[in-house]
Amino acid sequence: MKRIIALIMKYLKQYNCISAEDEEIYRYGIDIVIYTVLSTLGLLFVSLLLGKWLEGLVIIIVYYINQTIGGGYHAKSHCSCFISMAVALLFDILILLYVHNMVFYLFCSIASSVFLFICPIVIHPNKAYLNDRKEHLTKRMRITVAIEIIVGTLLYSTFLFPAFSMGLLCSAISRAYAYFDRIKVSGH
Repeated sequence: MKRIIALIMKYLKQYNCISAEDEEIYRYGIDIVIYTVLSTLGLLFVSLLLGKWLEGLVIIIVYYINQTIGGGYHAKSHCSCFISMAVALLFDILILLYVHNMVFYLFCSIASSVFLFICPIVIHPNKAYLNDRKEHLTKRMRITVAIEIIVGTLLYSTFLFPAFSMGLLCSAISRAYAYFDRIKVSGH
């Protein structure tokens, strides 16, 4: 991946698209974009292998939305991030394949939504600059949860509701892990 980033950076510098002082910002941004695209394709491939690509896509979308807006588990490397996401997705799809009880999925959706509403954001130490916007971010995440409740209600009678539910559950577990990890680290 470093070679791809180097080639893109070379191209951007060659055509004076970036200034020298912004080089690291662009390098970081390109790295994140490439990783996100490749990992998403990898996760969709896992879903496709299990015959549940559309359900996998729903889980990934719900998870990405909640993780982006409210935070959650933060792996130390791209590789460990992908592995943790792939394992979670595999677990979710296995549940979809073997659990056919809508009450279970309804319970998962309600419990996950309640938790995400009560614990709307977890700010990673690398993003401490966001602490000044905590109130705004909390409000934004709670609005997101409200929208997800509406979407879940609309999806309830469809085959996508269980996947939607698993996306919420994955998001809540990620958020809970990060939340309790912060408490452990801070000693509160």
